[in-house]
Amino acid sequence: MMLRMGGSVVGGSKKILGRRVGGLVLTLTLLAGVGCDTNITDRDIEFISVGEAMVLGRESPDATIFLDPRPGDSFQQGHIPGARNLRLPEVPPNSAKERGLDEADMLIVYGDNPGTPAARGLAKRLLANGYSVVRLLEGGFDEWKAQGGEVKRPAGE
Repeated sequence: MMLRMGGSVVGGSKKILGRRVGGLVLTLTLLAGVGCDTNITDRDIEFISVGEAMVLGRESPDATIFLDPRPGDSFQQGHIPGARNLRLPEVPPNSAKERGLDEADMLIVYGDNPGTPAARGLAKRLLANGYSVVRLLEGGFDEWKAQGGEVKRPAGE
């Protein structure tokens, strides 16, 4: 059914609407990929064991930076001493290296466990932005605690 209003056709073919919606979906999909480095995958992430991370953190605390991308409230509940709470949105794709991070010998990213999407995402974003010394903590924060790693907690706990 077609309805004419002021010389224009209102309504029309479902086929035209379908093409427009399909074109919009394709456009949005392409735009979503802009700025993402598709060359970095999970296979590019290198891991570091909790034991190795503990040694580096103890022997080279100024050269080893632990990065925790968990939400701020999780970070405040407990984190690896000296860790920095750095969320993925705070590191734009293709951004310049951040002062302090670029001087580290090792950036160790961790989430609750190694499958935590935010931790994997941050590790890949840092690699895509040119940091070459990025490692993902095997077992994550859960394994750190299980192996007796020190945990910084809020005062009074």
